[in-house]
Amino acid sequence: MKMIRISAALCCSLFALEVSAALKLDTSQPSFLIDKNQAYGSESALFLEDNRVPSALTKLAGVHFIVNKSGQSFAETTKENDFSDITGDNCKRYGYTVTSCPSGLFNKSCPYNDKIYDKCCDAAYTHLSSTCSAPRTLSSDVCGGKHRCYCDTSAFPYASCNSPQIKGEACSDDNGTRYKTCACPADNKGQYGCQEFYAAPCGSVCKTAYADNCRNRTSVQTPYGCETYFSDCSSKCQKAYADNCRNRNHNDYGYGCQQYYSDCQSKCEIALTRPSCRIGDIFYADNTCVAPENHNRNKKALGIVIYLNPNGIGGQIMAAENYGGTMNWASSCKDVPTLPNKLTVDLAITDFDSCGNTDKLVAYGSASQFPAAWKAREYAPTADTKGKWCLPAAGVLYSANTNYSKISKALSILNGVYIHSSSMDRAYYWTSTQGERNKGTYRAAGPVGWATPDPRYIYSASKGFSCGAYNLGYLKPVMEF
Repeated sequence: MKMIRISAALCCSLFALEVSAALKLDTSQPSFLIDKNQAYGSESALFLEDNRVPSALTKLAGVHFIVNKSGQSFAETTKENDFSDITGDNCKRYGYTVTSCPSGLFNKSCPYNDKIYDKCCDAAYTHLSSTCSAPRTLSSDVCGGKHRCYCDTSAFPYASCNSPQIKGEACSDDNGTRYKTCACPADNKGQYGCQEFYAAPCGSVCKTAYADNCRNRTSVQTPYGCETYFSDCSSKCQKAYADNCRNRNHNDYGYGCQQYYSDCQSKCEIALTRPSCRIGDIFYADNTCVAPENHNRNKKALGIVIYLNPNGIGGQIMAAENYGGTMNWASSCKDVPTLPNKLTVDLAITDFDSCGNTDKLVAYGSASQFPAAWKAREYAPTADTKGKWCLPAAGVLYSANTNYSKISKALSILNGVYIHSSSMDRAYYWTSTQGERNKGTYRAAGPVGWATPDPRYIYSASKGFSCGAYNLGYLKPVMEF
């Protein structure tokens, strides 16, 4: 404890005057005399400070003005010598009553003692406006000169989101993180409906959609495979193939079908081969042939068999009728370079290529240039045989001549005619076999009316007179079978 000595010679009025004049005492606030650099036993200057008393002082000096002969006694037992700290009472008088804050933060300290406060501040009051950024909000109230920086629960109402909800914009403060929204995922129902929904609270939202509509489709039976699948279910058949024709080859030699496929009734599994016929048989449109005595008048007869291939299977038939009247073989005596020249009758009767010869003639010249060939190709007793008839080769008509006794019965049954009959006296049929160069073709004639007939009844046209450009002949179309 420090004691201040006051000179007895100092009078009260003089002291008061000096202090008031020197320090301009403000008596509206608590004032204290503080010893500055005071030496015990000597007089020192006095100072008055209008500030909080340093906490280091435990006692304040009492001042007693000496009046007349009375004075202050500084004996330790004297009642007036109680120098107890009265700052606590002063702070309490002004509302400063708090001595400890759990957060360590306070609003204001007492002017008389900086260890006493008016109130404590929450630990959140640590921010200035410059340290609080969006999306957090700066509080309008302050404590200790600072604000709270917090997440507004009205703007961020959700403290958590339940799966499978998706968290929206977040805001974090001292109390944790909050979210502006908790939304369910987007609906994935798709065009075929929902296969799996999310768990609550998003139970009405589709998590996985059906990839197709197969659950609502029933596949048809497909013993022969599927022609069309459902557009919304590629694994199930909408329309099956009615048969297996797409996988079957049609076997057809042009003579009909012996057996059709069991899974494809429109295609032939085993085809009929060329019929085995005999010269003189009647040949029908169904590629069958019978002897004249077995003629079936309910079937369409195409002609008469006049030539057989060397192996006995297939050959050529001749129309029973003469077709097209009389005509020239060619418009002028000319040589067709693609046709071989058969220089003698002996060579001519070895030519059996009726249709091959006809193809060359119609390819080389027009119908006006080679009327016989074109007329033969025109013949079509049935639609199926159109384009298949030909101008006969010399060897084929030679076969008809030499087998006339075999074909005459069929000719009679079919009301046909041939050059051996009296009505065909001195007439002949054109062939497609070419003779000497520029001498035209061969012709077949009958024995009737000829003075000195050639036993083969095949004659070569001569240049100028009978090359086919000046004489008229008949036509007997033939067809290969």
